[in-house]
Amino acid sequence: MRKCNLHTLYFKLIRMRLPSAGFFLLIVSMFLGQRLFSQGCADALNNYICANETQEGQVLYAQYPAFFNLGTFTSIPLGDSLNYAQWYSFHTNSTAAIGSVTISVQVNSCNYTGDGQNDLLYMSVYSIVEGGNPCAISTNTSALNAPLSSGSSSFAYTLPAVLPDRDYIIVIGMFLPPTTNPSELPCGFNLSISGSALEVEATANPTIVYGDQTSTLLVTGQTDNVAVEWTPAQYLDNPTSTSPVASVDEATTFQVTAQVGNCTVTDVVTVSRSGCETALDNSLCAEETQQVDSLFPNAYSSPCFPSSVPFQTLNNTVWYSFHTNELSEESVTIDVDFVDCDYSTEGDNDFVYVAAFPVALGQNPCEVSSSLAQCRGDDASFSFTLSNVQSNTDYVVVAGSNHIVQGSNEEDPCAFDLTISGGAVDINAVILPEGTVSISLGEEITLQVNGADPDETVSWSPSQYVENPNQVNTLAYPEETTAFQVLGTVGECRLTSEVIVTVTDPIDIYSAISPNGDGVNDSWKIGKIERFEACQVEVFDRWGQSVFKSVGYERPWDGTFKGKYLPTGPYYYVIELNSLDVTIAPFTGVVSIVH
Repeated sequence: MRKCNLHTLYFKLIRMRLPSAGFFLLIVSMFLGQRLFSQGCADALNNYICANETQEGQVLYAQYPAFFNLGTFTSIPLGDSLNYAQWYSFHTNSTAAIGSVTISVQVNSCNYTGDGQNDLLYMSVYSIVEGGNPCAISTNTSALNAPLSSGSSSFAYTLPAVLPDRDYIIVIGMFLPPTTNPSELPCGFNLSISGSALEVEATANPTIVYGDQTSTLLVTGQTDNVAVEWTPAQYLDNPTSTSPVASVDEATTFQVTAQVGNCTVTDVVTVSRSGCETALDNSLCAEETQQVDSLFPNAYSSPCFPSSVPFQTLNNTVWYSFHTNELSEESVTIDVDFVDCDYSTEGDNDFVYVAAFPVALGQNPCEVSSSLAQCRGDDASFSFTLSNVQSNTDYVVVAGSNHIVQGSNEEDPCAFDLTISGGAVDINAVILPEGTVSISLGEEITLQVNGADPDETVSWSPSQYVENPNQVNTLAYPEETTAFQVLGTVGECRLTSEVIVTVTDPIDIYSAISPNGDGVNDSWKIGKIERFEACQVEVFDRWGQSVFKSVGYERPWDGTFKGKYLPTGPYYYVIELNSLDVTIAPFTGVVSIVH
């Protein structure tokens, strides 16, 4: 009975909007104790939510007394309070830098009043000090609130600057006029949070290592005195330290798992190896574009750079290599196609330079004299050609800029496409003898690939027309016009080249004769018929009578039949080649006699 009377008195004070309402709430809370907040504030710290996870709310619970926040819920008809609510909490990370948190509410079905629209929901957020009581609202910081408009399905609110290492309380609820109030209301909604204040950050210093250099990893933002774990552990001196030392032989991405409050969070950081020592492992292949999106703090100096480059040194670079083929007196063209490289300028691209130099077999590219390099640079797309390069040799390509990295940005954002081409780095399929472009059906031809490593297997296709598809030089006998493709190797690159062999008819049939004794077209010519000694050639007049027949065609038809010239007109021929090399239907057509 006492609980009912207090509840009725509370709502009377709310309707009157008396200043004593807040004082009365405090007295009620002290008198009735924490049990007045059953399924409410007392459970908030246990009902925690983690970043990028969704809590599914199903009901709102009656609150005695109601959640009261003077001057905030001003649109509630009977006072600044929510008498049905759900309580949640989240914990911010320990990073000193100011972070933010966004709270999102997706309302699924919350229509207790039955008017067809979602009921009006409110959200309030406030922080509590370490060890503080989430129910002692009067001792908490001012609440921040985001109302949901009637009929809307979702809303979000961002706390732009939260305190580090703090518990925050989220209250979501509504006001229902005190008539016949149930103990709980069905109200379906999804709650999620996100933001930098809920995350940890993994960093590495430096992010690029050379030689025996190590990198120190660091995780920040985690809850103190809670263990962290780094993976892969085999490259770290202490994988449970907040600042382990990493030793890597190749680019390695490390993941750290830590705690923020009761939530498990992760972040990753990559430690790379870049520069001269890895150049021979970063192969450029002919006509394959390498997309460069970052330069790294690995300086390279050469006297081939112009004096406009301070100290003739590029501060930020990427390193690649290519291998030349067996051919001599060939060239390589390096194309630089700008995408976006205006890191230190406003709108205009910075200058990008390219240097290339040969590396002898077994030589460390880090020890090659920079005087051997050839250079070129520009602030727009450009091409750079190396003429008469050494055959069967590794070349190192250094691309970079001389502008200065700003702040702690160790990976320099500078994007461009790098492509190599030319006879020294490619393979080339050809037809022999040189200059041949076509053959007659039934003839064979020699295919050859130039530039491919002779110690590596090549592959010709389609293989059914090739005598040996794995030889650099092979016979081919296509039955129709065919594009032959060959796959070969130059250095670490598998390359392709293509050549088209045009296949023509095995014989050339003339369409007319003029047997008038002038020595021009006096007989019927059939080009290349001599290849087919067993051929049969037969000619018919328009009535189907055979007027000429020959096995072999050593003696061409002169337009006569039984020693007499035939009259002007069309005649019909059938030519059978009778050859095992050429399986083709008989040739038929018309040959005309013109007097």
